[in-house]
Amino acid sequence: MSRVKISVIVPVYNAEKYLRRCVGSILAQTFTDFELLLVDDGSTDASGAICDEYASADARVRVFHKPNGGVSSARNLGLDNARGEWIAFADADDYLLPKWSVVASSELKNVDMVVAGIEIRSHNNSTERVAVRFEGTPKEWMENGDASKMRGALWNKFFRHDVVSNHFMRLDTRFNVREDEEFVVRFLTHVTTVKSVDLVVYHYFEPDWGWRILCFALIIKSLTLLFLWCTRYAHDSVSMFFVIFHPIVQI
Repeated sequence: MSRVKISVIVPVYNAEKYLRRCVGSILAQTFTDFELLLVDDGSTDASGAICDEYASADARVRVFHKPNGGVSSARNLGLDNARGEWIAFADADDYLLPKWSVVASSELKNVDMVVAGIEIRSHNNSTERVAVRFEGTPKEWMENGDASKMRGALWNKFFRHDVVSNHFMRLDTRFNVREDEEFVVRFLTHVTTVKSVDLVVYHYFEPDWGWRILCFALIIKSLTLLFLWCTRYAHDSVSMFFVIFHPIVQI
């Protein structure tokens, strides 16, 4: 198979209720130069069979089945097998919007990472759209206050695959939460240019964050690990850390 422009990685675990919505939104994009990597992380429902069904019907879909190991290990298996010039992610309970194709076809030029706008559906059914137009250095991006809700997630970003490959970047499986922020911070330490476009490309279903009170120890563990990464890589580690986690402090 020849190299495609974008590898879209979707970790899947017991997602039979919404997996078709996610995959359908990806395959329906007018931009078609991509491969879709569905990583079944040991699902016990019909998710694995649904993944296989799509792979049989569309040559762009590749499926990988593995024992359950968590979302980071699933994404890492996707990274191990990605063939695209760019890496993108989606979560199985969310979906892509049509403007994803516009960004994929016209914005991935002369830059290391592209960030796109998001549509957030909260657990109480309210909707918020967040999009910022920006181009500059990673430090300037991280200090941009308008972008605080867009910085840490993987699913609204396009990452240059050669950066990921050259530095053998993978998700850190030690993280129980905020594993995506750690990956983004580490990626930014290896690049010089970031672009953000004011096109909304991703619909994110925000869970009820009340569960964090029940797993506070896991949050502290992950924040501590990320702080260690910031200390190691960022020029202004303390301010970088609190810029990333300012939204969490207010929860």
